[in-house]
Amino acid sequence: MSFYPSPANSRYVRSGGGGAPVLPILRWFQRPPFHPRARPDKLNPHFSRGPVNGSDNRSHILKGGFTLVELLVVIGIIAILIGLLLPALNGARRSANQLKCAAQMRQLGTAALLYANEYRQVIPRDNFAGGHFFASNLLPYLNGPHIDRARQTDRQYLHGVYGQTPVLHCPSVDIGRFTLTYTVNSIDFDQYQKTGRYGPIPLVKIARVPRPSEVAYLMEVNLRRGDPMDYSTWDVHLIDHMTFRGTTRMASPRMIHAGDRARHGGKTNVAFLDGHVESRRLEPRDLPVKLFNPYDLTQYP
Repeated sequence: MSFYPSPANSRYVRSGGGGAPVLPILRWFQRPPFHPRARPDKLNPHFSRGPVNGSDNRSHILKGGFTLVELLVVIGIIAILIGLLLPALNGARRSANQLKCAAQMRQLGTAALLYANEYRQVIPRDNFAGGHFFASNLLPYLNGPHIDRARQTDRQYLHGVYGQTPVLHCPSVDIGRFTLTYTVNSIDFDQYQKTGRYGPIPLVKIARVPRPSEVAYLMEVNLRRGDPMDYSTWDVHLIDHMTFRGTTRMASPRMIHAGDRARHGGKTNVAFLDGHVESRRLEPRDLPVKLFNPYDLTQYP
C-alpha cells in the first residue's frame, strides 16, 4: 500500500497494486521545493496573512518608519537652525563685501598715484564740466578705455562705460541705477587756507595736499540722490556735501548718508591720499569735517 497525491479534494489516495496514477505523480514533482517562508502560518502561529478582527497589519510592516509627528518635529528643528544661521551668514556676506569694497577703493587710490607719476605729480579731483572727472581720468589705469575728449561730458555714454568697470561699483550695491558708487574730495585747500571759503579744484599736486595720510580722497556716494547720472555733483567740496556738519546729519549729502546702515552695517570705507583705506563708522567722531579739510577746525568734532 502506498500514498500518492490526489487531484481530488482529498489530500492523499490509497492505491493498490495497480500502480499509481501518472498525473498525480507529475503534480507532486512539479511542486516547488519546501521553504520555511512558504508556509509561515504553519511555522509561526502568530503570523497572519490578512487583517485580523478588522485591523490592518501594515502598521507592523511600517513600524521602523517616521510618524507624522516625528516628521513635523524634524522640520521644526531645521527651521530653527536656519533662523539662527541666517543672521550669521548675512553678517559674513556683509563683511566680505566691505572688504572687497575697501580693496577696490585701494585700487582706485593706486590708480591715482599712477596717474600722478605720469602727469607731473598731479592727481585728478573733479571738474566734470571742464572735462576733468576723476573716474574718467582713472579708467586707463583700471583696465578701462580711454575717454575721448568729445565724450568727457556724455553722461549716458559714461554711465555705460562705468557699468563695465567693476572696480567702480561697490559689491554691496545692486548694479542698476548706479554704476559709479564712489565720489571724490575736491576741496581746494589753498583757496580755503587763503580766504576761508570752500570751493572745488579739478587737479592738485600731491605736494600741495596737507597730510596725505590723514586727508580723505575717495568716499562712498549717497545712493538717495535722484539722478544716478548727474556726475557734475559727484564730488565733495562743501560742508553740506559731507555726511555730518559737526554733530548734525546732513539731509542730502553727496557722500554716503548717515542713515545708510544696510550697505556696510553702519560703516563706510574711506580711501586716503597716501593710498591706504580705512573702515569708519557712520558717526560724527569718525567722519569729522577735518577728515576732508584739515584746515577747517571750526567744526566739532
